[in-house]
Amino acid sequence: MVNALVLKPKWQEKWLRKQGIDGTTYQLWGGEQDKLKQLKIKGITSMPKTPTHDIISCSNPIESHLMKIYGKMFFYWTGTVPRIVLMEPKLIREMLTNKSGEFRKPEINGFTRLFVAGVSSLNGDKWVMHRKLLSPAFHMTKLQGMVPSIQKCTLGMISIWEGVLGANNSCEINVFSEFKKLTADVISNVAFGSNYEEGSSVFQLMNEQSKLLAKMYYMATFPFLRHLPTKTNARMKQIQKEVTIALKGIIQKRTRVMEKDGIVKDDLLGLMLQSNLNSQLEGKGLTLQELIEECKLFYFAGHETTANSLTWAIVALSMHQDWQEKTREEVTMVLQETLRLYPPSSIIRTTGQKGAKLGDKQLPGGAHVFIPTPCLHRDEQVWGKDVLEFNPSRFSEGVSKASDKDPAPYFPFGWGPRVCIGQNLSMLEAKMALSMLLQRFSFELSPSYNHMPYFMMTLQPLRGAQVIIRKLA
Repeated sequence: MVNALVLKPKWQEKWLRKQGIDGTTYQLWGGEQDKLKQLKIKGITSMPKTPTHDIISCSNPIESHLMKIYGKMFFYWTGTVPRIVLMEPKLIREMLTNKSGEFRKPEINGFTRLFVAGVSSLNGDKWVMHRKLLSPAFHMTKLQGMVPSIQKCTLGMISIWEGVLGANNSCEINVFSEFKKLTADVISNVAFGSNYEEGSSVFQLMNEQSKLLAKMYYMATFPFLRHLPTKTNARMKQIQKEVTIALKGIIQKRTRVMEKDGIVKDDLLGLMLQSNLNSQLEGKGLTLQELIEECKLFYFAGHETTANSLTWAIVALSMHQDWQEKTREEVTMVLQETLRLYPPSSIIRTTGQKGAKLGDKQLPGGAHVFIPTPCLHRDEQVWGKDVLEFNPSRFSEGVSKASDKDPAPYFPFGWGPRVCIGQNLSMLEAKMALSMLLQRFSFELSPSYNHMPYFMMTLQPLRGAQVIIRKLA
């Protein structure tokens, strides 16, 4: 106990300082850790009333504060674990492309495991096997077959919007909640196809689980708390059980059809099961529980990231209405700039193993390395003096030429071997939906909109995203 709570953290701090990495002082309670908690609270309430893209004091309050003191590489403490924050593009690429196993995905905590695990949480040979098995389902040639489903779902949402327009062909809509419904509809269709209704019921349970997890996330550093007999803990375990039973039924039903008739549906589930069947013939493949975890990941990643990207794109276009006409021709550039300013995740995380090095600095085993993506995407030395401006034109020559650095340190979906497997699906869906919406509506921010980007599993608008939509003539 003394070693875990006092001796080991003190040794790690001494080691980091010896390597030339500065940071906060370890204290078991109070002091620095209390100050950091206050920064998070202050960050939520400190956004200016006039919307701005200078959001890191809200999205990454701790990192934005400490980088002013310690520079582009420093550490601070969460409990007994040092978090090394990294803002050096060269070292970031070195770390994210490292294949030697020096840097691994952190172990997910017990609360998160109740919600979703899957390929994104795996390491080593297990990650290689899952990634290899899932990749065929996300190839662009396969995704093109999902275009009709995306189009159908988007037209359904547009029809609802047109039905609530007032006499002057305008109304206020919370696009965040609308896009969450849209992306849930899309992922239920493209993931489960003919099993859509069953898939949709699973989504409702997963959505409830996400809200409960966000409420409990601050307890993640105290794992024993999830075992307490509270109503929330009991409900989270019940949801996990119901989701597992439902997905198990969907997978087994589809597998029986495949084995009996040899028919493979071209949705994500069908493509994944076909790939898994081929792997099983080679003596490999995933277990039923592993398939269930991957289906849960489809929901979370496919739903959350795209809903957020569309929301922030509409908010940015409402702030910069001159770009709405241009966007009808330049949808990709607008989404790329949106993802620069509002990446789905505010942090990329890895854990350094014993002997891991960043440049010439050796890290203590078990130290967490954090890349605060919104901070990196707002580095004036990298992106230029217009770093806080919404300027999709910076991507006119592609991502690699978008900044003063070559290639641009642009990581909305991660980088290297572990880049998000679903990024092509997310971008395809977002481009289609945004194009169809801008052909029919114009957008401006509602007076009731409160610009508060906040990290809650993903980067979301804390108070919703209220905009005024107007039907184009």
